[in-house]
Amino acid sequence: MNRTTLITRAVWAAVAALSLCLFPHPGVAGADGPADEVRFVEVVRANLPYYVIPGGRFATDPQVLASGYRACAELDRSPTDAMRAARAFYPGGNTTDGAIADDGHRFLQYSAIYLCKRHAHLYDDF
Repeated sequence: MNRTTLITRAVWAAVAALSLCLFPHPGVAGADGPADEVRFVEVVRANLPYYVIPGGRFATDPQVLASGYRACAELDRSPTDAMRAARAFYPGGNTTDGAIADDGHRFLQYSAIYLCKRHAHLYDDF
């Protein structure tokens, strides 16, 4: 990795952390352990279609991160039921027929893996 990439990642991490401090979401859950926020945003952007990302293609990295923490808050409310958490996170579903696509579940899975590892076990069989 070159120096510019490292600096860019550090700046994005600082922006994300600052945005969560300045604009906290009422449902933001705290990370347990070392959260890899930059990696979460990268994985979401690289692997998920825009329609499952709250804010879609226009969501900023700090907004994507805040949505990840919102997903963690829903997982906190339903710590044994990933489907219930997904329904709360996407109340109308994330498809035109009201269903939650696998990509929608993967958004919550990535949140659990990178931001709130205490819920990662819910996706062991996913």
